[in-house]
Amino acid sequence: MPRNKKKDEKAVAKKPPPPEKIEAPDAHPYKTGSWLVVKWKDASERLCTVIERACVDDPEQDAPSTVTASRADVESGADASRWRYYVHYEDFNRRMDEWVKPDRVVGAPSAAAAVAEAEGRAKPGRHGA
Repeated sequence: MPRNKKKDEKAVAKKPPPPEKIEAPDAHPYKTGSWLVVKWKDASERLCTVIERACVDDPEQDAPSTVTASRADVESGADASRWRYYVHYEDFNRRMDEWVKPDRVVGAPSAAAAVAEAEGRAKPGRHGA
């Protein structure tokens, strides 16, 4: 059966798919479910999981007025100091969960994941577990 040249030409002329967007795991905003090492109130460093993230208007604001980050916030490339992360500390009860500013993050996701793996925690724990 003869092949249809026009179909073959159209198949070859198709545009390649767009390149996948490569996301840096240590770039703000950190993804929910990421490991972080955060400076606790007593200046100790604690392993935690990002439960939620939000962007604030004022970098001095401790907690966001809206709980979730919109797609526009994530894609805007907002300054890192404007992000807040609601974290769950792995060694603490969920009532200790809190919003943290980026200046309290001492271990970004890639470094924190290595710490978690060394402690035998392959995946972030369930919130409140």
